[in-house]
Amino acid sequence: MRAGLAAWAYIVEAVAACLLYFLTSIALGPFGFFEKFQLMAKEWTVVAGLLTAGSVGGFWAYFSQTQGEFGSWLRWKTADRTYTTGFAYPIFVHLATLCTLIMLQSSPSPILTRVGYGLGLYAILCTLTQVTNAVSYIQLRNAFAEEWSRHNEGHGSS
Repeated sequence: MRAGLAAWAYIVEAVAACLLYFLTSIALGPFGFFEKFQLMAKEWTVVAGLLTAGSVGGFWAYFSQTQGEFGSWLRWKTADRTYTTGFAYPIFVHLATLCTLIMLQSSPSPILTRVGYGLGLYAILCTLTQVTNAVSYIQLRNAFAEEWSRHNEGHGSS
């Protein structure tokens, strides 16, 4: 059930990115939007690089927090897989976006421009989801720490 919900979440993100892509294409395409996007490929590459670095940093922070009792509890509940995927997946989306935008700089083409723009939209949505995942993870970790502290106080251990 949980795997199905996670897959559904990724599908919804991709569909939302496609809808945004088509809506902006229809609304802004006639005004030379894609040509302007192509001219700004260098700037968007910087943004994609920052998103990639942020997603790697988020994954590293998550990974470093999964040591100890909390990590053991997550693994016992099998929630670690959901969070690991939630923090790792955006790295690949951001890297794909970054690579596409780097290629767009060296060999501009309408196809690369549109793929880069579409991946950029998807990367932004993945970033928003990653932030949401981080907030829920921090809340869960804090609740666990509070409960763990109460449990230890009740049993006289420190």
